[in-house]
Amino acid sequence: MTMLKRRTIPTKPRFAYAVKRAYEVLAHIGATELPIDPVKIGEFYPEIQIASYTELKENTGEADPLFFSERNARYDFLEGFTHTGRSSHIDGETRRIRGRDDFLLVYDDRIRSECRIRWTIAHELGHIFLGHFTQFDISTVVRGEMGTRVHSSLSDKEYGVLEVEAHYFAAAFLVPATVVKKIPCCKTTRGIMDICAISEDAAIRRLNELRQLPYGSYETEAILNRNFYNYIKKTNHPNTAVFTPAL
Repeated sequence: MTMLKRRTIPTKPRFAYAVKRAYEVLAHIGATELPIDPVKIGEFYPEIQIASYTELKENTGEADPLFFSERNARYDFLEGFTHTGRSSHIDGETRRIRGRDDFLLVYDDRIRSECRIRWTIAHELGHIFLGHFTQFDISTVVRGEMGTRVHSSLSDKEYGVLEVEAHYFAAAFLVPATVVKKIPCCKTTRGIMDICAISEDAAIRRLNELRQLPYGSYETEAILNRNFYNYIKKTNHPNTAVFTPAL
């Protein structure tokens, strides 16, 4: 008898849902300024354990935790034949602990790029908060620049949908439109890079997204607008007096 997924993976990414969940998480953790530190999520969600590759290696004594090095070496080898010019390196991975609603999120700290690490963690958090592990019958989704499918029950299309959803969560989480659209300097790539601490490639992509996204369409925006009120004021006018607006 074939095991069925709990729910059918959508045929198209749920963009609005991804943004909505990102805003809800920002509101829940009480974020008041940028850049957002995704590592601190563990302080508010104890069921999410975040660890670096190096930390996991030291704590477990394993030579290659989650086989990051082995798998990346294989992708490099294949790239030598295909010459696609695109990297499939694994930056991070989240695994749900079977039988529990706990998650282990591991990021590769050997890449030496804080911006890339922050984006990777936010992306992996997207898989968790969007219910990819609880709504659907999967236990892990690998994160790489190009993306790598490791769960055999996922088709390429299904995997692609989940990856796009996680990307939109990360984008809304690290660069919330309702906040950055109120900061004039964030109308440029450099401004987004400096304010939100993301890479140039991510900033270019996010800037293009911001030009197309609807504005003022999420209930949680009212909470974020209040929480970020002083930050926005001080960022736009460093010498201005700020106060906490009434509810």
